[in-house]
Amino acid sequence: MLKSPLPELIIRRTLKTHTLNCALGAHHGTFCSRDAFDDTEDAMTIATRLKHHLDAQGLPFDIVPHPYAATASECAEAAHVPGEHLAKSVLIHMEEGPMLAVLPSNHQVDLSALQSMMERRLGLAPESEIGDLFDDCVLGAAPPVGAAYSVPTIVDNSLTGLDKIWFEAGDHKTLIEMRGKDFDKLMKDVKHGSFCCMH
Repeated sequence: MLKSPLPELIIRRTLKTHTLNCALGAHHGTFCSRDAFDDTEDAMTIATRLKHHLDAQGLPFDIVPHPYAATASECAEAAHVPGEHLAKSVLIHMEEGPMLAVLPSNHQVDLSALQSMMERRLGLAPESEIGDLFDDCVLGAAPPVGAAYSVPTIVDNSLTGLDKIWFEAGDHKTLIEMRGKDFDKLMKDVKHGSFCCMH
């Protein structure tokens, strides 16, 4: 006798419903781990190249949905995470190519300090350059993982040695949560320094 496909359909529907409930649950402060998503749903939530890079590194992470937030500081507030533990990315333009500066969401880049550190002239990159490099992300939601996009990166020292850290997944509505020691491993091969100041 042929087995009925009904149980399989129920399981698939349950998984999709659970995923939808996770996304809606952000409004109530609930939390979803990456295990709650299948590969298709995961790809829709995390920027493709970021996901491939994180998977290749083999470092554990969780997915944290939150209400839409346009800026990094608003994102920290919407997701109820401390601003100094949410890493944001700022694309820097240099003559030899772009560089990604990674710093806490409640700080801004001190261009003078960064220019002295890098010993070259630099400035903020235009939106068009950001969009071209991070073409699998919503504009303004680029993740701070330059290696996933072959972009040289510098990380502010204040983000090293934390217990937990969060950063944009690429869509203004999703964060990646990692243990601080795993984020430090993720950034172990990039340049570090002190180049940020409070807003």
